[in-house]
Amino acid sequence: MTVSTAALHFGTQENSVVPGQFVYELQKTFTVANTGDNGTTLVFTVEADKPWITVNAPITTIVAPAAPVVVTVTIDREYSDLAKGLAFTEGIVKVK
Repeated sequence: MTVSTAALHFGTQENSVVPGQFVYELQKTFTVANTGDNGTTLVFTVEADKPWITVNAPITTIVAPAAPVVVTVTIDREYSDLAKGLAFTEGIVKVK
């Protein structure tokens, strides 16, 4: 199994419609690939440790060779812990 990134950082990015205005990032993606031999089945789970983090692929199966699976991670910036205005907080998304 190969995961495309070890960390995702959610910050701000420039608004593509209104130059000079910045918006909060809410979604990021990464991929999971089955690097085993042809016919090898990979079953993996993706879990988040905070209630304000969601993932779109909680349990997935890939049979090699196949295209990598794109996993979308979404954060809820309106969640009560985040809405308190903490300057920095973190959560963990595990692929296993």
